Amino acid sequence: MKLGIFTNVAATGATGMMAVSLTVDETEQSFTWVFQRYLDCFRVQPAVILTDGDPWMLRALATIMPDTFRMACIWHLSKNVNAHIHPLYTGNEPVSYTHLRAHETLMN
Repeated sequence: MKLGIFTNVAATGATGMMAVSLTVDETEQSFTWVFQRYLDCFRVQPAVILTDGDPWMLRALATIMPDTFRMACIWHLSKNVNAHIHPLYTGNEPVSYTHLRAHETLMN
């Protein structure tokens, strides 16, 4: 089971939980269902949503919540940098070449 949590930040800076979801998988169909149920309940798209960059989630968001600004979660970004970029820095090659290899890795 996959857990999703919808939170909000009030004008006071307090964070609160608005909704949760449990899905069997992480498919576009599942995310579409979750986001549609969210809109059924709250009747307004969130201004911003933080994601782990899942392509199926992004497709569902583009369809169901096209006006919501999508951002990558900093924790997931740092995890991906550590996994994909860090190994490219061997110290034996110029930084510009390393950056090119890093870019190619992310684009593939």
